[in-house]
Order: sequence, then structure tokens, then C-alpha cells
Amino acid sequence: MIFRFIILGAVQGLTEFLPVSSSGHLVIFQKLLRTAEGNISFDIIVHLASLSAVIFFFRHDFLAMFKKILHLNKKATAIQTGKIEIPEPNYPKIILFIFYASLVTGFLGFKFKAGFESLFNSLSSVALGLVITGIILFLTKFKTAVKARTQDKLNIWDGLVVGLAQGLAIAPGVSRSGLTISSGLFMNIERRLAVRLSFLLSIPAILGAAVFKIKDLEAIAIAPVYLVTSFISAFIFSFLALKLLVLLVEKLKLHYFAYYCWLVAGLIFFLAR
Repeated sequence: MIFRFIILGAVQGLTEFLPVSSSGHLVIFQKLLRTAEGNISFDIIVHLASLSAVIFFFRHDFLAMFKKILHLNKKATAIQTGKIEIPEPNYPKIILFIFYASLVTGFLGFKFKAGFESLFNSLSSVALGLVITGIILFLTKFKTAVKARTQDKLNIWDGLVVGLAQGLAIAPGVSRSGLTISSGLFMNIERRLAVRLSFLLSIPAILGAAVFKIKDLEAIAIAPVYLVTSFISAFIFSFLALKLLVLLVEKLKLHYFAYYCWLVAGLIFFLAR
């Protein structure tokens, strides 16, 4: 039994940040393993694990942003995140981007929460979401990096568009990271910056989703040892997924993930017949 929770934690961790839909894969594996299906306590634990991983991964960014907000430093120092050097980050621009994007995501999540949640009971909905994710990822193949905008050129429309993309990713099978990174590229944001913004934007999104689920938590139906196991597994694999995508973003083109999404969607449609 404990091995099943290790697998589910790994699935959450790997798919939360890779553009292949964590919610869709969790629905699939929970049904296959018949473990933790629809359990709110499990969903909260694995999402908090991914949240912890991304906060740890970007700990230098958060320390610098915290200092910037409190005006403790007059000039942001160059940092190194995931072995990619980012000179003198414009944190006020990044903070405003996250603020505007989170507003849009929060509105969509609050307004259409019930409708999105009803889709989680259908494998066909998951498959359709994966198909849509694949199409959007594939379209990035035709997006060139000519004159891509840096963080100094971020504006309110970037935040609103990427926030809209993240809000739509509440639906199962639709990848949050896939849509946010792709929309950033379509808005002509520099590739590495689009990935970094997607990761940073995931923090309020994951935290908000966990808070919404906590209020519906009545009792913990899963033994604490299984929840702890799932948390550790999800944290480790979330961190590995973050490093993998950051290191390969320049080498592994985003549209390659489209083929995987379509393959999984095809298998779901075949098995659901």
C-alpha cells in the first residue's frame, strides 16, 4: 500500500511543473491504483509538497523580493537559479506580474470552481484536456525567439493573459505550466523568463487551491504514514522536475511534450471505450 502512495507522490511531483497536467495524471493513477481517489487530505498534502519544493527552489528569489518590498536593499544583486544566471532581476515588475496574474486566476477559480470540479469524474474530460494542452504546446514550435522581451519589459497585459491561461488550467488534463509557459512565449516573453515566471506564479495558485480544499476537509481518511510518504515523494520529484525543466528549457523544445500529451490522451480514449 505504501508503495502506491510513493507512486502517486512521484506522479504529482513530476507532472506539477512539467507541461503534462498533474491533475489529469493524478485522476488516471488514482483510478488505476484505486488509492486516495477523491480524497481531499491526499490532494492537499501532495500540493503542499509541490509548493514547498518550488519555494525551496526559488528561496534566493523570495529573499531578494522580501528585501525589495521592505526596501532593505537598494539594488537587487545578481542571483543564480537552477544554474541559470539572471542579472539584476527587476523584482517590482515580477511582483506586479504575479499580482495581476493571480487576480485573474483567483476570479476564474472562484467563479467556475464547481463546473471545473465536475469534470474530474470523467476520464474523457481528462483526455480532452490533454489534447488541448498538446495543441497549445505544439503551437509553440512556430514561435521564434526573435526580439523576445526581458523582465524589464513586463506589463499588466502579460500578467492578465498568463493569469487567464492559469485559470483555464483548473480543468483536468489541462497543464498549468504548459499553458502559462506557452502564453508567455506567445506574448513574446523571453523563454527562460517565461519558465521562471510560471514557476513563481504557481505558488499563490497552489496555495489558493489548498486553502479552498481545506475548508471542505471533514476528516482525514488516510493514515498519517501514507500522507507523510506522499509528501516526501511529491517534494523530491517536484524539485527534480523543476531542475529538469529549467536545465532543458533551451535544449528540449516545449512542443515535444505535445506528443506525450496526445499519446496519453489516445490511451485514455482507447481504454475508456
